[in-house]
Amino acid sequence: MTKSAVKGNLYAGIVFLLFGMAMVYGAMNFAESQIMEVGPEFFPILIGSVMAGLSVILILTSAIQLRSVRPVKSDQNISQAERKSTVKHVVVILGLLTLYVLLYIPLGFRISSMMFLMAKMCYLAENLNLRKIIVLAIISVSVPFLVHHIFLRFLHFMLPLGIFNI
Repeated sequence: MTKSAVKGNLYAGIVFLLFGMAMVYGAMNFAESQIMEVGPEFFPILIGSVMAGLSVILILTSAIQLRSVRPVKSDQNISQAERKSTVKHVVVILGLLTLYVLLYIPLGFRISSMMFLMAKMCYLAENLNLRKIIVLAIISVSVPFLVHHIFLRFLHFMLPLGIFNI
């Protein structure tokens, strides 16, 4: 990994740590729910805490890597083809994410998540063959059902079912 990439990870870790802490702090001011066991503050605190924890790990690993990384002259000579490839990947993933958000309510959590996961994993996979496609399909189907089950049974939170009502 290049020195600039490690520095980028370090800065990103700091930004996300601050954002996670702000999210937890803001959520602590939410009014408690009188109806449900899980109040409106639960998910922002959970997400903010996980974000802050992962950011600390990113900051620590980046700081350790920064000490051991030697500067590389080619870091400044990134080819035009590599830049175009990176931009293409970002555009495709943002497009898939946009479609996921647009289809989330009409199709429901499970169907839209299955489609999103399958499309994203197939796009990012290298050397796709029938075996990999079957494994990706199993993951794409099972993960949304598992997540929905966890939300429904343990968190008592219903995710959108969509037009198919499954």
